[in-house]
Amino acid sequence: TITVTDANGCTSTASAVVVEPSALTATATATDVVCGATNGTVSLTAGGGSGTLTFNWSNGATAEDLSGLGAGSYTVTVTDANGCTTTTSAAVNQPSALNASVVGTNVSCNAGTNGTADLTVTGGTTPYSYTWSNTGTTQDKTGLAAATYTVTVTDANGCSNVASTSISQ
Repeated sequence: TITVTDANGCTSTASAVVVEPSALTATATATDVVCGATNGTVSLTAGGGSGTLTFNWSNGATAEDLSGLGAGSYTVTVTDANGCTTTTSAAVNQPSALNASVVGTNVSCNAGTNGTADLTVTGGTTPYSYTWSNTGTTQDKTGLAAATYTVTVTDANGCSNVASTSISQ
């Protein structure tokens, strides 16, 4: 508020309200890579500031959200119409590769059924599911006859790996 007084003592008062835009905010949320592909994403939630917001990502993208990403860290600078900025980042992770290996133990006698298959699984994302060529669904197999056995291991993300072993007599 201002009051102006002239030489004759006459006064006039005027007021003005100075407003401030709400604070510029940004939050980035990542979705991790699945099965070693470039299918990670980063979703950005931005608000506040003045006018239209623009986005400048560390990978050169200018869209609000990112997709088709590999593992890595992604940083964005959000700028409003007044030139105010805020920065945030998100990390897209990648689980280690799903690996399966199986070791067979041969049957002890001709036409026997005491062979075994010992499956070892590493990487991927637990829990795992197992599908054996002889319709088994457990990790390890016992009571096996001489043959070749194949197992498909699938992790929680739907990634799969195949391993096999031959059991002799």
